[in-house]
Amino acid sequence: MHAARRTRGFTLIELLIVVALIGILSAMAAPFLIAARSSANEASAIQSLR
Repeated sequence: MHAARRTRGFTLIELLIVVALIGILSAMAAPFLIAARSSANEASAIQSLR
């Protein structure tokens, strides 16, 4: 009665792995982005004092 249906797509495990990798990469990049923003704010403040 029911034909075997093979759909293409990602499995739950694959999606969880991708989400975990994105989380790890963003956690590694966040300190660098925060430091760059702080450095830019400091440079802007010094420039405005001149």
